[in-house]
Amino acid sequence: MSTAPIDGCRLRYECPMRWDTLERVGRDESVRFCGQCQSAVHWADTEEQAIAFGRQGKCVALGFLDAPVLGEMSIGPLSPEELPPELAEAGLWGLLVGDAVGVPYEFHPPHALPPLEAIDLVPPRGFPRAHAGVPPGTWSDDGAQALALLDTLLSTGGVDLKHFAGNIKAWLHEGRFAVNRSVFDVGRQTATAINRLMAGVAPEQAGPSTEQDNGNGALMRVFPLLMHSWRSPHHLAHAAAQQSKVTHGHPRSHVACAAYCLWVSALHRWGPARAWAVIEDIMQGPTFADNAGLSEEEIEFVLDPAWRAKASGSGYVVDTLWSARIAVEETGDYASCIRRAIAFGHDTDTTAAVAGAAAGVLYGLDGIPAAWREALRGRDVLDPLMARWRQRVTER
Repeated sequence: MSTAPIDGCRLRYECPMRWDTLERVGRDESVRFCGQCQSAVHWADTEEQAIAFGRQGKCVALGFLDAPVLGEMSIGPLSPEELPPELAEAGLWGLLVGDAVGVPYEFHPPHALPPLEAIDLVPPRGFPRAHAGVPPGTWSDDGAQALALLDTLLSTGGVDLKHFAGNIKAWLHEGRFAVNRSVFDVGRQTATAINRLMAGVAPEQAGPSTEQDNGNGALMRVFPLLMHSWRSPHHLAHAAAQQSKVTHGHPRSHVACAAYCLWVSALHRWGPARAWAVIEDIMQGPTFADNAGLSEEEIEFVLDPAWRAKASGSGYVVDTLWSARIAVEETGDYASCIRRAIAFGHDTDTTAAVAGAAAGVLYGLDGIPAAWREALRGRDVLDPLMARWRQRVTER
């Protein structure tokens, strides 16, 4: 066993590690942990076992050969490379359009919503719209804060909390990143955090941090991290947690943001049926929490499958994550996903924004209904940001 090479993951079948140097994982002798690529490695006695593990995105120790198997083997559970540019762009569009479609339905319980097939960018005549003075096609705080985060990434090359905090303050007080500079639907926790920032509290300490302070305001905006390059899954997860701290300081919000980013990263490769299992394998690895600066207890809490039965479209960060996941997994196209997300009721714009970014990655820009894309307002805000981002992509 000590002579078997380790195949897969990001090392392109050229991993220098040896089975006997890897860290044991519990009592299971067939699984060890590789500190170099931060991944579990599974021992395979046969080529059939190796291929099965590879198709699941797992790194494999080939106990039956003295050289790596290529063929049908996969290259690990999650690449450190960013999403393909066209899917990253589609994801941002998916977030903004989902947010805009969800705005008129906010605050309504499921039984008060139109039938699923009648949910549209413009609600049916007679429906008591939320934010009645807001024209159809307008993104809310979800979209504005996502664009604020994208601007920080483009301006500083990373998650610079001071710069991001400045953007968030400029959004609330000046209308920056908002359509027509009109700010509406400001979350309680976000408003509290911005007041603290204005009083001189450091950005990494501004977000309320009790267990009751777990609204979805950091989750709703986190997608632009997937438009940036990260060296590894735990670097991406750490960045997701950092951006959360400005407005949402509890470790649960940090884990939810990290889980979402890893899940959407995996969606385009593994599809809705497998992606969640891939991120569970990553996040529950023996050193992932420490490397990413996350709480192991909160990882187990957020990933608990019991949340599926509790999903209700509320503003609670864990519920929003699971409601969005269900909307993605139970539908087969972008529009159906957005309608399913809105059908949960309550915080419809945020659930649709979070699900919409994931669906944008899955189905691409052309998968978003043209009528919804064409009706999206705020192109004077969006287009310059996207031009800067595309320029950054060509320079990488």
